[in-house]
Amino acid sequence: MCKDFSFLHLMGNNGWLWQTYDGWYDDEYYKYKSTFLGLYRVEVLAVVSASYKHIRIDGHLGVMWLEVAGYPDCERDENNGFSYTDLQDMLTGMRLAEENLVRCGVPFTPDYHFHGPNRANLKRRNDATRKKLNMEYFEKEAWEQANKDD
Repeated sequence: MCKDFSFLHLMGNNGWLWQTYDGWYDDEYYKYKSTFLGLYRVEVLAVVSASYKHIRIDGHLGVMWLEVAGYPDCERDENNGFSYTDLQDMLTGMRLAEENLVRCGVPFTPDYHFHGPNRANLKRRNDATRKKLNMEYFEKEAWEQANKDD
């Protein structure tokens, strides 16, 4: 990756925390976590292809997908699942995360499928962000570096 572009800084400067785990090796991708408020708090993970080590998964750099990491305010025990309302709230958190990342100028991969009523606008904005950040250049660099390591 070029020195003047860093997902760590871009995500971190916008409130997303880089996640590391004991025994977890980040050769496949990075994960960043942030919290969004629906009816309850929803913790969302952004799974990011950010280097030449990651590019083989999707073929591109950027946010590849989102995951719900937690739903901390919902009190439930191990015998109870999530209700339809809980799942709707999690989906709302993920849509808010998509909007947040696009507004902050964090690029998604070009084939990411956005959700919600503004998905076409989010796609256009993501395409513009990818062009502004010259993501094709960085992806080409990442592929060259990945092929050197083979």
